Amino acid sequence: SAAALIQATSSYQRVKDLHAQQAKSPRELEEAHYQYQSALAADKAAASTLAAYSQSPTGTSFDLEILAPIGGQVIAAPTARGEWTTSGDELFQLQDLSQLHVSVRVPENDLAQLAANLSAYVMHPTNGEVIELPGTDGELLLAAQKVDPQTHAAEMLYEIPNPGWLRSGMTLTAQLSTGEAHAVMAVPIGAIVDDSGINVAFVQTAGETFERRAVRLGHRDGARVEILEGLALGERVVIDGAYVVHLTALSGSIPEHSH
Repeated sequence: SAAALIQATSSYQRVKDLHAQQAKSPRELEEAHYQYQSALAADKAAASTLAAYSQSPTGTSFDLEILAPIGGQVIAAPTARGEWTTSGDELFQLQDLSQLHVSVRVPENDLAQLAANLSAYVMHPTNGEVIELPGTDGELLLAAQKVDPQTHAAEMLYEIPNPGWLRSGMTLTAQLSTGEAHAVMAVPIGAIVDDSGINVAFVQTAGETFERRAVRLGHRDGARVEILEGLALGERVVIDGAYVVHLTALSGSIPEHSH
């Protein structure tokens, strides 16, 4: 463990120096730092094991403290309680969900359209919640430096705080800014309801009377979505409580103050 720590320390310092000269990416620096932290934790664990073993009487068992290289949640424990293990056996799998990497893959044909001051968004798969990338507390780690010859896409890599619902391995829809502005008809994302796979909005026609409209959606900018078909300029659209109106429309009654 001591030899591994020396090697990891040397490698981390080398990558750190190269990163300062812009010869290594932030992602490579982060990976080297993780390897250094893992080697440091392994060295501490080895020292703790040696100390516990040296203080225990011959032929007796003793409690062994295991130090994890990162904080997080135990997501798997392949080894059963009381099972014999040897060096190199996997005891636990840890996952830190407080900070996540979000990889946005951009097709090579769309790279030329990306804005210089790039902004990006990912959407919750069901409730329409929007996360801006990288946001105020996040960071852009990798900015489409090369195109993958197999996928024909470049990667935008962000590190962001977990809003609570993101999980490792999820696949989401992302929107990237092109830097071009167009005048379009748009509504807040909360005005759109998924009705059995059909995007619908509710238009107030009179008083507490609402009309269900199937709509065709266009681009999103994070908070709003473009309407290509189904609505006309000047119509009053339910924004807050659209899903409540949808549910009550299914039951045949519209509640008071639903718009």
